[in-house]
Formats: sequence, structure tokens, C-alpha cells
Amino acid sequence: MKRGFSVFVLVVVFCFLLYGIHYLIYFFLQEQGAFNIKNIIVTNQHYVNSADVAAVSGVRYGESVFSYDLGHIAGEIAKIRLVDYAVVERVIPDTIKITVYERKPVAAVTDGKTTVICDRNGQIISAGTSPDLPIITLDFPLLTVKDTVIGDEFVIATLRNIDGFDRKDEISRVYIKKKEGVYFLLKGLSTLFYIGLKVPDNEYLKRLVLTGDKIKKDKLSIKYVDIDKASAIGFQ
Repeated sequence: MKRGFSVFVLVVVFCFLLYGIHYLIYFFLQEQGAFNIKNIIVTNQHYVNSADVAAVSGVRYGESVFSYDLGHIAGEIAKIRLVDYAVVERVIPDTIKITVYERKPVAAVTDGKTTVICDRNGQIISAGTSPDLPIITLDFPLLTVKDTVIGDEFVIATLRNIDGFDRKDEISRVYIKKKEGVYFLLKGLSTLFYIGLKVPDNEYLKRLVLTGDKIKKDKLSIKYVDIDKASAIGFQ
């Protein structure tokens, strides 16, 4: 029993000594400025400016890497409109690394007066258009909430379905008309495809591009196709 107690005491003393040595080393290095920030690394960004990310983070050169709440830094960076979220790490001894995950643009949405680029959830990334993105044109006013997100659930559902479609790059334009429904144009075709008064889900989008494939393959000259099981080309 005494032997076991003695071993326990020795272990406790050893742990305290080890902790004390580590603390002394840490204190010495801290006093020497070894943990002062010398590098702020911003990675993985494509659209947002790295200098803007560093500025918004609030991290300052010369301060200790341990003086910052990493979660708070990530939260501040996520306030940038182009940013979805960020991962912030301490890289000992003197670096803060920020990995940025940007919002992915899905389409430009316009009502003829206002044009914005949005992600799959309707979050507004920026004003304007991009040649790489399809354009969704509305025949009714574009509803936004605090100028940061689209407030129309039908438009948001359309954005999400387009984003989840594996051949979305072939979509050129989408027309959403309040009373008539949804129309599509595909790249390289002048044919107008009609979906109807329904959200274009993956099944309809698939039928859309397969019908387009047939029109291209057979070199057909068709102005209008109703994407419906009874009338879409190749789906009689």
C-alpha cells in the first residue's frame, strides 16, 4: 500500500516538474517574442481579396498568436459577402493561417432593373453578371431581404436545383414568368424550352438537356419545345 502511494506521489511530482519546465520554456519564448505574429496566411480564395480578409480578421502583426479567439476571427471573416465560412488556425510559433471558403456563384438573377449574382441559397454575392453563369430573368420585381438575400422561395428553389444538376454549365438562360411559368435556353441552341408552372427539378433538367442533345444530333430546327412526357422530343 505504502509502495503504491509512493509511486503515486512520484508521478504527481514528476508531472508538476514537467508542467513547470514547459511553462518556463513557454514564458521565456513569449518574453523573447517567439510567438509574436510574423505571418498572416490567407488561402483558398478566388474572388475575395486576401488583404481584405486579413484586415477584417483583426489580426495584427507583433501580437501573440495566443491572444486571439480563432472562432471570433472566423465569424468576422464570414461577414464578408463573398465568404461562406472560414477556418482559422494557429501555426506555431508565429503564423495565423486563414482558409477561406467562398460562396459559389450559381446564376445571375435580374428583373430588368436590378441584376445580382447569387449562390444556391439566394445569398447575393455581388451586383452584375458573369459570362460563365446562366442568367435568370424575372418578369416581376426582384425581392431581396436587406439587400443580402433573395426573398422569393421559387427563385431560391430554382437556384438550388440548377446548382445540383451535373450539366448546369449547358444552361444559358432561364425565364421565370409569374403567370406562364419557366422557360430555358441552352448554350448553342435557339430553341425555347418550356417547363411550366413548376420548379424545374432534376428530372425536368435532365429531360431538358437530353432533348437538347437530340436536337443538336439530328440538326433539327425547332423554335419551341414543351418539356413534357407527352411532347418532348424523344420521350413520346
